[in-house]
Parts: sequence; structure tokens; C-alpha cells
Amino acid sequence: MQFNDINFKISVIAALQEMGYYKKEAEALFKDNNGPHDSSGKPINEVFDYYKNLVIEQKLLNKIESLKPDGGDSSYLFLINDWDGEDDLFNIKSIEGIELLKNLKSFLPLSMIGENGLDFSPLLKCEKLKEVSAKFIIEGKEQDEIIKQLEARGVIIIMPEMKATPDDIYNTEIYYQALELYEDDRFDEALDSIEKALKIEENEDNVGLKINCLYALGNLQELVEYTGEAALQFPGNSAMWLSYARGCRDLELWEKAANAYANSIKNDTRHEHNDESSYQWLGYILQTKLNKKKEAQPYFEKALEMFNQKASEAGTKKDKSFNLFWAAAVLCSLNRVPESLQTLAQAITLDKQLKNE
Repeated sequence: MQFNDINFKISVIAALQEMGYYKKEAEALFKDNNGPHDSSGKPINEVFDYYKNLVIEQKLLNKIESLKPDGGDSSYLFLINDWDGEDDLFNIKSIEGIELLKNLKSFLPLSMIGENGLDFSPLLKCEKLKEVSAKFIIEGKEQDEIIKQLEARGVIIIMPEMKATPDDIYNTEIYYQALELYEDDRFDEALDSIEKALKIEENEDNVGLKINCLYALGNLQELVEYTGEAALQFPGNSAMWLSYARGCRDLELWEKAANAYANSIKNDTRHEHNDESSYQWLGYILQTKLNKKKEAQPYFEKALEMFNQKASEAGTKKDKSFNLFWAAAVLCSLNRVPESLQTLAQAITLDKQLKNE
């Protein structure tokens, strides 16, 4: 079971429905089971069972950066016809499992929490958390200690008595407006919107979204100039160094690309942004473009290790074949030709098996 509390799971599903996932399925079940005409005030069993039995893919959970449970969320609209959100039917009693939202930055519940409040200890497992509303936290010394631990990590705690400034509210609204436009592939509009937020505050979220917009629009020259400045402004942000590396690579600025890849890898201690391709690219640039074969070797070795690990852990033949193919390419770069040919043969064999299935 991914989440101990089905009501918490429903709030997670709501966040994904805002992105377009699982919405059509829930809406279809609602309509097929007389939902629009139901006046019982009770949940539509088929929709509830769908939510209960749904196994949410980890790659989708990784997309959730903000969670704001509210009675007006779409997941509830498909559960009960004309539900006003005023009763405690779907109140969240536990947020156990919230750590599965590996990229969660904001936990700002607006409602859907009972009078007894919530134990916030599961939030300690959310490594990327940046802001939390403590409006619904259980009172007591243990929870006070949890708040202190979160604050020590730099998490902004919004207490019930705190009021955001107009600039804070405006900046947050613009950011999420820009993010929504970006996710809808409306990159020009998203860029215009995030520029307004940047005039208020040049924080990492706003800067990062502008970088993504520039990359999506293919404005490589502007991207390289901007990400270069951003990486220096936030030197510990490996994602910005990686964006800078990719831009420099596309413009064939090899020295700068190598330096940026090295900085990104150096600052990415948990491998959140750099996968095996980053190590392979750095090795390739050092060896092929800068003639630094000795310096390239440890990066190729690391890429090989990561490709081999992914191949051994692959759940499908397709994934295993893909990683073996790239492992063969890295072995070739290391001049280990017999091993490269042997690994490539394994990948080809798997491809043939897939075609015959």
C-alpha cells in the first residue's frame, strides 16, 4: 500500500488530476454510474474503488512539487455529486507515504484536515521540502521539535498567525501561473509570466523555470548567457550547472561545457539531476573535444558502472537492451573493444527476442 490513509491518497490523486492524469478515467466512471444525477450524498462506489485500488506510478508521483488539499479539488467532484466539502467525510488523518513525492517542495493544506490535526513527522522524510503550512499540525512538544528540525533544514514554516505580504502572494501566484503555462507547452507565455515573478524575487524556483522556458524555446545563446550567470548566483544548484552544460554543449563551447558538467556532478551528491549520460558526456568532451584522455577515464568508468547497474536492475528486456547498448558504447570509448562487442551482442540478442515476441 502506497498510502495508509485513503483520504490522503485522494488528495494526491487530485494533484495529479490537475496535471491531466487519472481525470478522464474518474470522470468516465462518475458519468457511467449515474453520478451527475445522484442525489444520495454518498460516494460513487465505482469511483471510490478506482481511487482505492489505483497504483500510482512513481514517475507520476515525482511530478508533484506542491500539495494543497482542498474540498474543491476535482477528485472529490467525481466522488460525490454536488458535494459541498463541508463535512468530514474525506478528512485526512495521516500523511504517511508523503515521502513518495520525492520532488515535493510545498505542503500547504487549505482544508480537508480534521479538528485533531496531523502528525507532521512524515515531512521529515521529504528531502526537497521548502515550505510548509503548520495550520493543521497537532499541538505538542513532539510536533514543535519536528517544526524546529524542518526550520533547521531551511524549510519555511507558515504559522497560522503569519500573513504573507502582497508581494509574496503575487510572486507565488505568478510562479504557478507560469508553471501551468509551461506544462501546457505555452512556452512564450510562460516566459513572459516568469519574468514578472523575477522582478519581485530572483529565487531558485523562478530562475529555474526561466531556464526551462529558454531551453524549450531553443534560445540557446540567451540560455547559455543566463544559465552561466544563474549557476554563479546559485553555485550549489547542480540543476543549473547541468542546464548550462547542455547549452554550452549544443553551442560547441567545449571548455565551458566540461567545466559546467564537472560542477553539476560535484554539487549533485544524491544524483538527483545527473544520470549516467552526464558522466558519459563529460568523458566524451574531455577525450574527444579537449584531448584529455586521462581525465576522461574516471567519468567513463562511472558511466559504465551506472549503465551496468541499470541493466542488471531493468524490469523489461527493452530497458535492459537500452542500457547494455550504451554500456557497450562506453566500453568502446575506454578502448575495451572485446568487452564492448560482447555487451553489444547481448543487447542485439535481447532486441531480436523482443521482435519475436
